Amino acid sequence: MPRKRKTQLPKRNADTVVGAALKDSDTLRPAKGGDFSGKAPDAPGPAPKPKPDPVPDRPEFVPGPGERPILNPPAGFKDRADFERFAERVNKGLHDAGYDDAKVMLQGSAPDGKSYNPDKPNRFFDGDGKMSDYDLTVESNKLVDAAKDGGLPLRSGGRRTAAIEKNKDLDKVGLRDLHRELREMAGGRKLSFMAYRDAQEAVDRGASPTVSLTPPYGYMPKTGK
Repeated sequence: MPRKRKTQLPKRNADTVVGAALKDSDTLRPAKGGDFSGKAPDAPGPAPKPKPDPVPDRPEFVPGPGERPILNPPAGFKDRADFERFAERVNKGLHDAGYDDAKVMLQGSAPDGKSYNPDKPNRFFDGDGKMSDYDLTVESNKLVDAAKDGGLPLRSGGRRTAAIEKNKDLDKVGLRDLHRELREMAGGRKLSFMAYRDAQEAVDRGASPTVSLTPPYGYMPKTGK
């Protein structure tokens, strides 16, 4: 008896087979981590668009000579923008008062949030229930000269002033209104100016790190003894 010849089925591609097998109510599930978009499984999606800076013209925290960028605003400020507003007001106020040569730095416990005063070891900024103050160092020959002309005592052979914080002393150098405004911006904490002919002397003799309030903002580690 002769054998029956097998009938060959027509060739069909994979899409035809899958399409024929599916019914209207059928669904395909993607492999774990994949989808039907043609992407490889677990492929990352597009990066989110960066949010625009609400104050696009403000300077970045870039270091000056011998400084490094500040990662966080000094202690006592709510955020970076709060610090920048304060710094801008200091600079504008000194300029408007006639001290257009002023370069300002913040010293004391604010830069690192802790005290470097040997009489107050391990005391943190605003620690022990006491509000800390802001020590503003100002490099300005004009301010040193104004203090001298106003009869304020000078220190270090006439190269710097003592702390200027009393109303009668602030009046003599024309900074009483600015001082009051800065205190209000700082939440009422005490604040003093100390003027130098050369800011490097303040850095060298300082027992604390320094933060520049003059753009570009920068942080200088403790160098004094």
